[in-house]
Amino acid sequence: MKKNTFNLLFLLLMGVSAVSAQSQLQVGPNAGLFILNSENFKPITKTGNFIINYGFDISFLKDRAYNQPIQFDYSFVYSKIVADKIPITDERMVNIGTINLYESLMFNTIDVLFIKEWKKSVSIGHGPSLSIVNRTVKYNRSDFFLEDRLMALNVGYAGTAYLQHVIENQKVYVGLKVRYLYGLLYDARGRNLSDYNQHFITLSLMAGMTYSF
Repeated sequence: MKKNTFNLLFLLLMGVSAVSAQSQLQVGPNAGLFILNSENFKPITKTGNFIINYGFDISFLKDRAYNQPIQFDYSFVYSKIVADKIPITDERMVNIGTINLYESLMFNTIDVLFIKEWKKSVSIGHGPSLSIVNRTVKYNRSDFFLEDRLMALNVGYAGTAYLQHVIENQKVYVGLKVRYLYGLLYDARGRNLSDYNQHFITLSLMAGMTYSF
């Protein structure tokens, strides 16, 4: 997971270094909703659905990169649910309780956004997205442990709008981002994934600090 994150950050920094213009850095948390999540339609999600996610964003803006303001966003997003409750029986096959089956999703995403300043403090942007999505399913009890991991490469498109404001000489921002992702390649590791696919639509609220350099 750390290696995937490092590789995406490396690509982001390479894109930034390829142009020379005044730069702007934005850093802050994000929180959002899944408008659409294909995992919610899988048989495993019997008792819970993916709704809320959270994480953080790092953005680099080049004011006039290639005669077009371009913003490179790295987003980390995480979500976890109790996907199912599995009954536990004793030696007489009597139900004595349940144990939780957890499923989590982790997104490491890069957006390349073409930015347009709508008003002096309001900017909008849109552009392609590339995301490494890690899905993990865990079942853990004293006598049995199961962990199934799946990594997928997703591609898609994102749109964003944000407002910047100066508070006590510090520039801050708030914004919204909508993103669509579609699973393109899957790390099957010998598994039959012919009937498996991923697609997501997320709506995220962002906020944080802006630095110019």
